[in-house]
Amino acid sequence: MKTEKTNQNLNQKQQGDVLFYKVDKLPDNAQLIKEKVRFSGERVVLAIGEVTGHSHTAEGKLFQADNKEFLDTTGTEIIHEEHKELNLDPGIWQIGQVQEKDWLNDIVGPARD
Repeated sequence: MKTEKTNQNLNQKQQGDVLFYKVDKLPDNAQLIKEKVRFSGERVVLAIGEVTGHSHTAEGKLFQADNKEFLDTTGTEIIHEEHKELNLDPGIWQIGQVQEKDWLNDIVGPARD
């Protein structure tokens, strides 16, 4: 009998090089990001690929606290031109970036999309 492996951690999701971690609440010092919010129609741009220029977009409000970004959403689908759509449940999601290691130079840095 063949079994499928699934990610059982519903509080952590990934689309390409962008990670999403569900958190209980926004930090007390969180500020709504207004000046640098980029929109694609009615959607906020969460990340833009350094290589392709393609963007990860969502419906919701973007906040920043302690050099971290957070998405407050009533539920949304993350859309990117090269990846399968990703559904996020309603709530607060911390946005992160996948890290990759250059084994030859022993350097860890953000993955490039």
